[in-house]
Amino acid sequence: NVLGCNNKGFFVFDIWKADRKAHVQLRSKKPLTLKKSYDVAGSVAVLPDGKTEIKLYINGIEEAKATFAAAPYPYPTDLFLGAANPGGEPKWHFAGSLSDVRIFDRALTAEEIARLGK
Repeated sequence: NVLGCNNKGFFVFDIWKADRKAHVQLRSKKPLTLKKSYDVAGSVAVLPDGKTEIKLYINGIEEAKATFAAAPYPYPTDLFLGAANPGGEPKWHFAGSLSDVRIFDRALTAEEIARLGK
């Protein structure tokens, strides 16, 4: 699962399904602008019907959303910030800076996410 930036400069939020055979990727509407700060958030919620809903927010505004009929893959590994961990070794390090990183144990509402960036 990745919340980051792809090689074309778009923010992405990528979630693997529990079966690890398919993933869902959300992408920002526009590529990022260098030397500009962004508030980026990803939200994952398992809905009452068992489906999973993921959302990507940029600067407090919902940019993309998807719902799929599976649970997200429960990664048994460490969390990496500013790098990816394919094959058990950190690489693809982020060439910027991260600040004010927060992790919650529930999906925040759009209003809560908008307030975080203020």
